[in-house]
Amino acid sequence: MMMGMGHGGGMIEADRDGVVSAEELANHADMAFDMKDADGDEVLSKDEFMGQHGAMMSTRRAERRQARFAAMDANGDSALDYAEFMDGHKAMLAAADTDGDGRVTIWEFRIARHG
Repeated sequence: MMMGMGHGGGMIEADRDGVVSAEELANHADMAFDMKDADGDEVLSKDEFMGQHGAMMSTRRAERRQARFAAMDANGDSALDYAEFMDGHKAMLAAADTDGDGRVTIWEFRIARHG
């Protein structure tokens, strides 16, 4: 079994080495963007970003996801284009490297996602 996020996004830590690499996160983010872009317009609305299970999320989880959307929305147009989405994931990976060793363990990554 692979370690990862699940919840509509597939698995991140694909090679099971205990480290989320930039390549793994980029591959995951690319796949997630395509899955979330329900209308195929290459832009994610807030509803698309929140996902089909948004109404069933806990309040805390929904608030975290809304905050993540707002942080990624660099131009403030209430939508995420591909570049904003990928830049947001790149920033997430950088923030998760809490000890600055250039390696992000799956545990560091999960803590950063839920922090």
